[in-house]
Amino acid sequence: NFDPEPVPEGQYDLRIANCEAKESKAGKPMYQMMVIVEDQEYPNAQPINFFLSIPQKSDDPKAAQFKMQQIKRFLICFGIPFEAHGFADEDVVGATASQVSVGQTEPNEEGKVYNEIHLPRAK
Repeated sequence: NFDPEPVPEGQYDLRIANCEAKESKAGKPMYQMMVIVEDQEYPNAQPINFFLSIPQKSDDPKAAQFKMQQIKRFLICFGIPFEAHGFADEDVVGATASQVSVGQTEPNEEGKVYNEIHLPRAK
């Protein structure tokens, strides 16, 4: 079976393979990352889609703060340099993180399960 499969819940080394600026279903800007699980035990590991929402002036302050917190956690986790005004897109692809907690989603309507990244809290 060559179909990519979700990995069991656990700690994995991850690498960002792709980063694309997109719009959410609601039309808000975000980044979609394709993250690869780098584990020889799971050569067929399904790539993980990870979304970072970009805070907007129209956001509720709590929502904007949560988005900023998620971005900061992601950048720290993957060792991507950043400043108050943001980060350089070219620093994202190829960035790696060690021993990150990866979970699984609940099965969707078709019974498919996907992996999801659980970012560590930023210190």
